[in-house]
Formats: sequence, structure tokens, C-alpha cells
Amino acid sequence: MRYDLVEKMCRNSIHMSSTTADIPEHFCHTIASVGHLSPLPLHISPVIWQMDSYLTLYPLPDLVVIADKFEHFHYQLENTMFVNPGSFARTDLNFYVYYPALRTVEVCSADQKATETFE
Repeated sequence: MRYDLVEKMCRNSIHMSSTTADIPEHFCHTIASVGHLSPLPLHISPVIWQMDSYLTLYPLPDLVVIADKFEHFHYQLENTMFVNPGSFARTDLNFYVYYPALRTVEVCSADQKATETFE
């Protein structure tokens, strides 16, 4: 079961973006600036304290995979690539392939229509 973090953050944000195109950028900036995969207050997103350190993002890694059911996106923020593959069934069977040596992400499709590469 996916957590729907993007939707939960949108629901509880003070300032909501005027377009959905800005949501991934704001989401990635929030995750990076807070340095945690669950940046919501405790009354909205309870914490299992024994596991909390596993959600910390300091220092920021090369790749953060969100795995949320929000639409698929990728966003480069400084040296960190944020990727959300979205729902496999809802995205025309799209998935992402990460090449660590090249530090690139490639959008692939199970039906081989098209592929895109992002650095």
C-alpha cells in the first residue's frame, strides 16, 4: 500500500501551488530542505521513533525514489535526482531505470513506445 505523501502534503500545505505542474518541484524542495522523507507534523503523520532515522536524508543521496501514487515525475535538485515512478498501471506501463555510473534516469515503457533519458 502506498502512502500518498504528495497528496497528504498538498492537503496540509499553507500555500498551495496554482498549477499541478509546480507540485513536484515544491515537493522535492520541501523534502530536501527538511531532510526527511516524512516532513509532516506528528498529528498528521505519526512516527515510529525506532524507524525514524531510516527516513532521514542527510546528507542528500544521489537518488531519492518517492514511490507515491501521484503522477510520475523526475526533478533534479543540485546533485540529487528525485524520481516518482507513479502507478505502473496508470502511466501507460512506464517505469524508471537509474544508471548510477552515469547518474541518469531513463523513462522506459513496457510496451516499448518511447524512452527518454534525463541527467
